[in-house]
Amino acid sequence: MRRALVTGGTGFLGRNLIERLVAAGWRVSVLKRSAGVERRGEGVSFVQGDLADPSTLEAAIPDDIDCLFHLAGDTSFWRRNNARQHAINVEGSRQLMNAARRKGVPRVIHTSTVGVYGTSFRDIHEDSPRLGSTSPIGYIRSKSLADDLVVKAIDQGLPATILNPCSIVGRYDTHNWSRLIRMVHDGSLPGAPPGSTVFCHAGAVAQAHIDAVDRAAVGERYILPGPHASYLDFIACAGRLLDRPTPARATPAGLLKTMGALSQLASYVTRREPDLTPEGAEIVCGHQSVATQKASLELGYASPSLEQMIADAVDWMRKDGRLEP
Repeated sequence: MRRALVTGGTGFLGRNLIERLVAAGWRVSVLKRSAGVERRGEGVSFVQGDLADPSTLEAAIPDDIDCLFHLAGDTSFWRRNNARQHAINVEGSRQLMNAARRKGVPRVIHTSTVGVYGTSFRDIHEDSPRLGSTSPIGYIRSKSLADDLVVKAIDQGLPATILNPCSIVGRYDTHNWSRLIRMVHDGSLPGAPPGSTVFCHAGAVAQAHIDAVDRAAVGERYILPGPHASYLDFIACAGRLLDRPTPARATPAGLLKTMGALSQLASYVTRREPDLTPEGAEIVCGHQSVATQKASLELGYASPSLEQMIADAVDWMRKDGRLEP
């Protein structure tokens, strides 16, 4: 039985990964901040460790570990969370990579994002310039800086591989694209963003993590793409699956960015992260496309259709009571 340690195991992608690891016969330890050890199903246990406390990390790594999957990250697009986000995404990754090197972990899979290439890009591939470290958007900047740290650790001998998923859709999503699906369902969608992006399936991305353990080359990075679509297409597809009307046209970028700015101002009063921040508006007004087959050729990665991805998310949201009949 192979042994894994997963950070971010209670999150969206983490739950998909753990489900597949257990199905493949792995024993899984999940890093958690609170003290004590608890169990969650056969083959899964929780171990105490905090990315903000380096003294806990080395002890949390099992002695018989086969792979460390680093999925943990702060995905907020609210600038009030920038300091916390940097501490988790950058400094937490630095401390974890240091602990993995000291412990002699034989394999590390680091989960990044295609956003390290910037906010808008066209037909990028793994060797395209990564411009995210200078981004004004905290999430993109922090993930790019974390990428740089992992690359440096690889140069120092850490046997790591970097995966860069695109916009992930699927089951167990409670915060990302599920919010857009819920607004379509509830009829509360204020408009359709004018941009486009590359979508990928949570299950396929999770499987790519497992396949990367044996098939990916140390020191390499792999973009995990899927179908390219406009946000208007995404919303229309969700509307068909939910039997709900959707906008026929996209909202002008200027209007959407104004809405983001007003929501940001309101958040200073409510102290709650708005559904649309200026950073979020900037991203969904941009256009992203990918041109690479590296993950497909080397990892056997394959993506389902956009409709299948959204249907998977909708089905789980219904079962979990997140969409009222």
